[in-house]
Amino acid sequence: MIDDTDGKHLMRCIELAQEALDDGDEPFGSMLVAKDYRRASSQQ
Repeated sequence: MIDDTDGKHLMRCIELAQEALDDGDEPFGSMLVAKDYRRASSQQ
């Protein structure tokens, strides 16, 4: 089951993928999230 915090991170990955697609790249977005839910990095 995905909790609210995980869902927010997942939605951000989808947003990053859409941004990449809009820029003409492959639709890929990823985030590295630490155990305490702090975002370490994100990229298209």
